[in-house]
Amino acid sequence: MVKDSVFKTNNNFYTINFLSRVKGPAQGRVMTYMDVIVGTKLFIIATHYNNNLDNFLSDNADYTTLDSKTSSVFSYGLGIGFKVLPKDKNTSGMIDIRCTFLKSGSMMYDTPYYTEKWVSSTNIVMPQISYLHIFKGRKR
Repeated sequence: MVKDSVFKTNNNFYTINFLSRVKGPAQGRVMTYMDVIVGTKLFIIATHYNNNLDNFLSDNADYTTLDSKTSSVFSYGLGIGFKVLPKDKNTSGMIDIRCTFLKSGSMMYDTPYYTEKWVSSTNIVMPQISYLHIFKGRKR
């Protein structure tokens, strides 16, 4: 986010993907998988007035978007990971470790003051460690 006394520019980056998972053979408590990913990346830049606390308290804030630009690019990639199942069968959670690589072309986007365009590669490597909790319903 770029700020000066009058304007504030926000930059937002989103990925929207479809994912297909291929599960590998379970070996003991470790369950492996591979993800095939296809989607898009969106880069949105928007400039607003830089409202301060005085504007907010005096109910004089202006949230109008002065200028906005959106760029997008096709992306694809692979992810590999594994889940570590608990020792106790009654436990309702597991650890999930994976790494995803999303490849895509270059994306053109404006600088915060829209004076020039930048071209940037948008490849992403996303390592992830998470805990999965499984909610079980009551047996009837």
